[in-house]
Amino acid sequence: MKKLILTAAATGLLGSSAFGLGFVQIDSNIAADTRWTNDNVYTLTNIIFVENGATLTIEPGTIVRAIDFITSEVIFGTSDAEVGALVVARGGKLIANGTPEQPIIFTSVDDTNVPGGSATIPPSLTGGSGTVTDGTDYGFSDYSAGGFASDNGFAYSALWGGLVILGYGHVSQNTEELDAGGDGIWDNLVLSIGAARNSGVGQDYIEGVEPGTLPPADGGVGGKSTYGGTDDDDNSGVLRFCSVRYSGFEIGAGSGNEINSLTTGGIGRGTIFEFVECNFNFDDGFEFFGGAIDTRFLFSNYIRDDSFDGDEGYRGDNQFWSVIQGNINASIGQIPSGGNGYDHGFEFDGGEPNPNLNAGAGALGFYGLPHTQLNVNNFTILGSRDAATSSGDDAFRIRELADAALSDGIVQGVQASGRTLLSTSADSVNSAHSVTLQNVHYYGDGTVDNAEDGSTSTASGASAGGTFVAGSVTKSDVTEESSRPVVSYDPYVANGVDPRQTALAPTRTDDGTTTSPSVDAGYAGFQRDNTFLSGWSQLEALGVLPASNVARPDVSVAISGGSYEISFASAGASILYVVEVSTDKRTWTPINSGATVSGAGTITTTDAGTAVTPGTTVYYRAYAL
Repeated sequence: MKKLILTAAATGLLGSSAFGLGFVQIDSNIAADTRWTNDNVYTLTNIIFVENGATLTIEPGTIVRAIDFITSEVIFGTSDAEVGALVVARGGKLIANGTPEQPIIFTSVDDTNVPGGSATIPPSLTGGSGTVTDGTDYGFSDYSAGGFASDNGFAYSALWGGLVILGYGHVSQNTEELDAGGDGIWDNLVLSIGAARNSGVGQDYIEGVEPGTLPPADGGVGGKSTYGGTDDDDNSGVLRFCSVRYSGFEIGAGSGNEINSLTTGGIGRGTIFEFVECNFNFDDGFEFFGGAIDTRFLFSNYIRDDSFDGDEGYRGDNQFWSVIQGNINASIGQIPSGGNGYDHGFEFDGGEPNPNLNAGAGALGFYGLPHTQLNVNNFTILGSRDAATSSGDDAFRIRELADAALSDGIVQGVQASGRTLLSTSADSVNSAHSVTLQNVHYYGDGTVDNAEDGSTSTASGASAGGTFVAGSVTKSDVTEESSRPVVSYDPYVANGVDPRQTALAPTRTDDGTTTSPSVDAGYAGFQRDNTFLSGWSQLEALGVLPASNVARPDVSVAISGGSYEISFASAGASILYVVEVSTDKRTWTPINSGATVSGAGTITTTDAGTAVTPGTTVYYRAYAL
């Protein structure tokens, strides 16, 4: 039975809920420093820009909602909808520094799986065209786990735009290869921006939010939708313990103008992404267009297209990435449209345009700078592909002269009907430049083909599925583990998704060669004994996670012998813990070169690298792996 959300007129409430929350409609750009507080619910009714020079700070525990207004007029000649989305322009900042107890949630207008439930749904909203809507228009969706087909918490996507963050980092857009200085940047780079997407040099308009979909002041030449520049240390803010849900509305005319759940363009190493989940997006989960951000603890769940995507010279060192795919299931409304049906785990390409097609290109020879270089350590991909379904795709798709180094990983459930662990191409148009797989454990549902075995040789030629390119892929360690699934995974069953590794999984102690991770984990895969999702993830509200998890340690700090000593109670002798230090609660750094600690009872460890300085406040946190 459908639920009814009462309107303001029916409840007598105007601008506040029965729980003391206020409702704030955001319908104009943010041009000055602004704080959104957790005693309000903020609703985006159109595309909102955080402008150059402005910082938007969102307090922990704040709910940000967005809506698409279907109107009778044509907006800027391209769309018949006013769509809520949040775009951080170059030079703007978003500080969304949530906590596991108080995550920051970006979601659709009537998602009830939030703290406070239906009391946090705005009683009424007014669109830019004067359209007034209230709970009788948008309060009928069933976000429970067990609703009717096409009307439940697993079935929705594209209910609003999404989150976009733009910066001044380098972007491989119409660039060339000359690099006498060896800094990875084209020597003759002169930035320019054209009249349309993909026509500039080192700069571009972001996908989904571009000229033609926006007013000229926001989307025209040099407008707020541009990204790219020359600062790879660009600081566009902080995202920590943020949940982004049900986005991907197609804003512009024609196909391909969806906003991803979280889209970045040219953001740099000064930006912090940690403990961020992207769920139920119609297009991709995370997509990185150029830039050089490093990330940790990212979760891409039930994404209709690629879980992690990137191109245009994205470079980043990443650790602890998780993919949990859905599958095509008509009984709960999981019937994809527009070709989106749970695609690749990681899809990364090179520059724009395809560098193999640039003038003077040779096979694996000429391509624009900077080169796409994806580095990921400790990842888990739970694919939806199995013999009983028709959804899903290859775990990795690396193309167009991109480079990728993927280490210490678990891949489960991606191979059937020709789908594979890694997809690239044998031709000179779509081939990768270099892919290195190190200590990847592959739990498929069939035999791994000859090009995907654990040999150390480089594959020559392409397999029947077009899987590898001569000279481009090194498999230093790919192990088939088809007889021993490493995790329990059924995406629509109560407590059916447990990303933690089983007690006898060989990956729990298999330490491979890594590419400079921040944590020296000592095992393959991501979640070893900790789901990392308990207490803050939408998946917990939907009931698919385990009923229990490793508790977050309560840390105490003392000074002994001129050094900081950190103590906390262990949940078990075999559990590995990481201790991290911060002076500002913005940047956290693993102590002692990222070495883990373990033991029974109380664990006490000394921070050998942080000097005790009078007057300086130091913070510590610990978590189980």
